[in-house]
Amino acid sequence: MTLDDLLAGLSAVPAEADLVFQSETGEIGGRYHVTEFKVANVTSIDCAARQDRWVEAFMQLLDGPAGDPMQVDKFIRIATQSRRAMPDLGSAPLRIEFAPKNAGLRLYHLDAPVVDDRRVTVHLREDRAVCKPSQSFTRAGAEPPSCCTAPARCAC
Repeated sequence: MTLDDLLAGLSAVPAEADLVFQSETGEIGGRYHVTEFKVANVTSIDCAARQDRWVEAFMQLLDGPAGDPMQVDKFIRIATQSRRAMPDLGSAPLRIEFAPKNAGLRLYHLDAPVVDDRRVTVHLREDRAVCKPSQSFTRAGAEPPSCCTAPARCAC
């Protein structure tokens, strides 16, 4: 999901609806804060010595104390202003940086917003480490090289 996808999903929601983010540990504190948006140009080399380049976008959330969550219109204003300042922000895959109780920063993927009355919930799925060459072979329907069949031994 991109920031543009998220904003499109929120555009059909009442502006005064509460925007709630929820991870596997529960809802992010009601008075959370969007601390920053950032765009990264990534150059990588994987364990099969293949190089790759792509753009990623990140939104960092600061856990807040109990209280009322941010309303949809405020989030849209913050995100739209940030997107205007950084052109790739809207179209790059968006990941969330968040730490429950602000300790132990983790990466998350977003699910589509779910609307329930005057509340919008965005579920966050925790990211995990993967062997990229193994994923590429599997997506292509091919058998991964033997070095990638056990991710702990991945040393292509």
